[in-house]
Amino acid sequence: YKRQFTDGSASKRPLWRESERSGFAAVMEDVDGAYGVRGRWLGLYGTVPGDQSSPRAELYAIYMVILNGVGEIRIHTDHLNHVLCFWAGEAWCMAKRDRPNLDIWRWIWALVGSYGQDLIKLFWVKGHAKESRWETEWDEWKRLGNHAADGHADAGRLLHEVSPDDVGCMEFLAAGIKTQCDWLGKVHR
Repeated sequence: YKRQFTDGSASKRPLWRESERSGFAAVMEDVDGAYGVRGRWLGLYGTVPGDQSSPRAELYAIYMVILNGVGEIRIHTDHLNHVLCFWAGEAWCMAKRDRPNLDIWRWIWALVGSYGQDLIKLFWVKGHAKESRWETEWDEWKRLGNHAADGHADAGRLLHEVSPDDVGCMEFLAAGIKTQCDWLGKVHR
């Protein structure tokens, strides 16, 4: 089996939510040099369909690993809620019609049904962990894997990022509109 790390990345813009963008990533280490880059991280990354949020990007990354996986799949993610939801099982994940990202959960459980749940394992890893002199080789590997997935997820987000000039322009306009509305509110009280 191959151990894979997943992550998601999203831009946050409270003044212009329509400009928010997300990206996903799945990476695995070429441990045995089978892909010619022994010790390097190989990644799959891209944009996320639908709503743009970090939890959706994280879940979409898990889906992409299962979709493209062969044999036993071990997924390491820093999104604990997704791990707990998966461990709770299909019935729990699908019970609420208003569950966030229900569409992706449906896709995941359809794939799990065809593979068999015993072949797909999800594990939680600490996100954005710092190097420590007390970390074991296993801890280091998890830290490096999560870091690699994080960088690839950023690359996925940047594939369809809104230009900083456009964001700055919209934030300037939004601030001006807010100022005008505040002034009108004071005048008409």
